[in-house]
Amino acid sequence: MKWVKRILLSLLVLIVLVVGISFFLPKTSHIERSAVINAKPETVFSFINNLKTYDSWMTWNQMDPDWKVKMSENTTGKGATYSWESDNSDVGKGSMTITESKPNTTVVSDLTVDGMGTSPIAFNLTPDGAGTKVQWEMNSDMSKAPFIFSVMGKWMSALGVMDKMAGGEFDKSLANLKKLAETPGTVQNNGGNASNVTGTMTIEEKDFAPAIILTKIGKANTIDEIGPQLGAIYQAVGACATSNGLKMPSAPIASYKSQSSPYEFWGGMIVDKAPAKSCDGIVVRNLGAKHVVVGHFYGPYTQLATGYAELEKWIKDHGKTSDGTSIEQYMNDPTTVKPEEILTDIIWPIK
Repeated sequence: MKWVKRILLSLLVLIVLVVGISFFLPKTSHIERSAVINAKPETVFSFINNLKTYDSWMTWNQMDPDWKVKMSENTTGKGATYSWESDNSDVGKGSMTITESKPNTTVVSDLTVDGMGTSPIAFNLTPDGAGTKVQWEMNSDMSKAPFIFSVMGKWMSALGVMDKMAGGEFDKSLANLKKLAETPGTVQNNGGNASNVTGTMTIEEKDFAPAIILTKIGKANTIDEIGPQLGAIYQAVGACATSNGLKMPSAPIASYKSQSSPYEFWGGMIVDKAPAKSCDGIVVRNLGAKHVVVGHFYGPYTQLATGYAELEKWIKDHGKTSDGTSIEQYMNDPTTVKPEEILTDIIWPIK
């Protein structure tokens, strides 16, 4: 049995050497890829800055269709975050949080993978002729991972395996992003207001689940009157939901009977179930399941007309027809973000 002992001893020596040498290998790994996309920085930024779009182009998000994902209420800009869990060992468990967002130029995030520590990720956008150069980089500190993963990570980085594996996924994701950003319908919508802020929009087709909504009617003669009325409506709807012990799982919504003065509309909130008791002035609406096209519009509310025009064009170009009244969903607080970062989802039923 001496040969067995020799094999075991050789393996032990090899392990000691591998571990010992790892202490002298660089502890950090840098992976970087870039691509030129034939779209304006505003269009590319609208994808990178919105975590809701990552399923459409990030390859890691597409590995396990059954993974469980939880997103923050605000999915754009600094502070936006999502976490996931998956039985797929290549996906695992972790989270991503945007830590820095500079309109049309930079998005920095912290990527945390369970048991592997946190790695900063940065997207830098620069004009390139009529298009945009996207530089994507990730830095990982292997010394912060559990010991065995630290040793493996240092060797994989030193041998170029890490760059080939992760870098390959970077390349695929950038190719997806390029295709998405260059697709007609995912374009910059140039509007204009006193501050010369432009709007951008991305478009997706999806199914809208049935929903119960608490609503209240509003009327206004000017656009400036709509905001204060909606604020009062959401306050009344929120009080009604609270008194009924209801949950409001999503952002506030509104629907407009008319797009010109005098304006007639309702504002409301989706709730988890019908209220047990009625509230003065509050109307319960049941929205059935619909197939919709959604325009994720970034920009001042005064420019939403350009979003509607682009959606109308998309519907016509794709051989669809309208199947009901559109709904607006206000995804973030306009008082806490810059005008170009205000996100409104325009939800338009189609068939």
